Formats: sequence, structure tokens, C-alpha cells
Amino acid sequence: MLLNDELEKRGFPPAPCWAECPPGWKPLVCDLLDKLQGKCTIAQIKEKFGELRVYADLLPDWHGDWSEVEFLIKEASIASNEICEVCGAPGKRYSDGWSAVYCE
Repeated sequence: MLLNDELEKRGFPPAPCWAECPPGWKPLVCDLLDKLQGKCTIAQIKEKFGELRVYADLLPDWHGDWSEVEFLIKEASIASNEICEVCGAPGKRYSDGWSAVYCE
């Protein structure tokens, strides 16, 4: 699911690489974007090895600490390990050569 509209709604410029995630993670990503507003730009959002990955760059005029942004991104990444990629329900990690998080 592309997230360009969600980035635009929150005042982020388009991601130079891409911004997409499985549909079940969209609420998680939107919550993260709300928390990151005014702190950084988004370089990329993707799923990798069954986990949410977000790459960001600090805004030059934001005077906060990178560790705050890093914490918010890590928190969302960890949460993605327990959210079904398809529907957003509680899920668990499955791996058959390809890692993913699914509900029952």
C-alpha cells in the first residue's frame, strides 16, 4: 500500500525512494508519521524481513535530539512484529524462508 497521500496530509515531502507498507500496518505507520511531524523527512518506508522499516533524515531547523526520532521509529518497528500485515489484528511472526506477520 503506497503512503504518498498520508505523507502529503501530514506535510511531509514525497519520499525519495518510496513509502509503502502492508495494509494491516497502515494505522501503525500513520500514528508514527503523526509523531514524527516537524522533526524529520521520510526517506523510505517499507517492510523488510517481516518488520516495518522507516528511514528518516532530521529537519535542519528542528532542534531536538536524533535519539527521540530513532526511539519512535524503533518503537513502531517492534510493534510491527505483533500486527498482522494483512488486516491489522494481533499476529505473530511466521517464516518459511520468507518472514511475515499474520493473525490466525
